Amino acid sequence: MQLPYSVGLSEHGSRMRAAHSTMSAATFEAASGELTDILEAYRLVIEIITSAASRTQGTYQRSSADTAQIEGVLSGFIVGLTLVECAILSGYTAQAAALVRQELEAVAALEEIKIERRIDGKTPNIRHLPDIPGRVYSELSELTHFSRSSALRLVGQYRGEDPDAPENTEQWLLSPQHVPNTTKQLFALHTVLLLHFALHQSAHYASLQGTTSAAQDAPEFQQAVKILKHAGVIESDA
Repeated sequence: MQLPYSVGLSEHGSRMRAAHSTMSAATFEAASGELTDILEAYRLVIEIITSAASRTQGTYQRSSADTAQIEGVLSGFIVGLTLVECAILSGYTAQAAALVRQELEAVAALEEIKIERRIDGKTPNIRHLPDIPGRVYSELSELTHFSRSSALRLVGQYRGEDPDAPENTEQWLLSPQHVPNTTKQLFALHTVLLLHFALHQSAHYASLQGTTSAAQDAPEFQQAVKILKHAGVIESDA
């Protein structure tokens, strides 16, 4: 099947698109093989989020400013889940950093709504998430804005060893590539943010339905936390 954005590409454009497809598939396979434990936790949390979402899909709620505020964040976050997953695992590292940064801001917005500190039109403040170090946001921003050359070199420079390459030269890749440590850090953060999101989502839906169900009580949530602890991703319950 030909993708819509491939229609009308020149010969060179088509070749680059094919190279991207080949490299992203190889990167996805490599990353998936290295992140088995985090991926298992990720699948557990995704099940919690999508199961909760499916129970409210197609339902109508009474319109209000408060509902619109939180529902907009919940909706936007869920819509982007597949895109974030593919960007991280397929080697689109700088783009993935921008998406995870947006997820971080979304969770911060949900926390601000919870504590009644949300100001419409203002960028959410991640200081409301004490278990997420401020440097994480700074590092994501460096890749998002292409602002630090050392960060860009980490994710874009060719790492092969060519004995015929001239001295003091470097080569930059034009296709996605697997950057093991960065990929792991991004996917681990993505999964932790999903845990936070699941808590806010379940609390919101429970308030609408008049129930006391909570994501942290689900066996899947507890198992995901256990896996992430064992993998050294988190030190305490999300």
